[in-house]
Amino acid sequence: MDPNKFTQKTNDAIAAAQSLAVKNGQQQIEVEHLLLALIEQEKGIVSKILQKSSIDPAAYKKAVEDEIRKLPSVSGPGAQPGQVFVTQRLNRIIVASEEIAQRMQDEFISVEHLFLAIMDEHGSTGAGSGTPVSGHHGRTRLHRSGQGQQDFRSDQGQSTRGHDLHPREPARDDRQPGSHL
Repeated sequence: MDPNKFTQKTNDAIAAAQSLAVKNGQQQIEVEHLLLALIEQEKGIVSKILQKSSIDPAAYKKAVEDEIRKLPSVSGPGAQPGQVFVTQRLNRIIVASEEIAQRMQDEFISVEHLFLAIMDEHGSTGAGSGTPVSGHHGRTRLHRSGQGQQDFRSDQGQSTRGHDLHPREPARDDRQPGSHL
C-alpha cells in the first residue's frame, strides 16, 4: 500500500478517523472510525450515496457512533493520549480499497474505494456488517437503487456509462495524492 496513492479526501478521512479514536480515548483506529469520518466529510460522497439509496444518513451516522462507543477505551495513568494504532481489520479494508481501485483502473485510492471495501467486508462486527449497506446485500441495494459509482461521478459533472460498480474511469474525488498519517 502506497500512501502517496491516496486522494486528499482519503487522507482527510484517515486523519479524521485517527482524531475520532483519540477523542474517544481509544488506542486503535477501527473501521467504524473511518466509516464515521467518511459520513461526516464535508461535501462528502458517502452521505450522498446513503441518501440516494434511501438510507437516512443521520440514523446511519448514529448507528456508527453507537458502535464506536462500544469499542474499548483507555484512560488513567497507563493511557498514552494520542498514541493510536491501525487495527488489522482496518488495514485489510485499506488493502481491499487499493485492490478495488486497481480493478476499476483508477490511479488513486478514493473515498469511494474505501466505502466499497467497507461494504464488502464479511464476518465483521459492529457497524461494518450491521448497517444497511454492508456486504453483498448492501452493494446490491446501492446498485438496484441506481446508485452505482457512475451515478455519483455524474453528480460531479463527469460522464457515466450506466450503473456499473466497476467503471474504468478514474474516481472523482480530489486526484492529488496526499500524505499519510
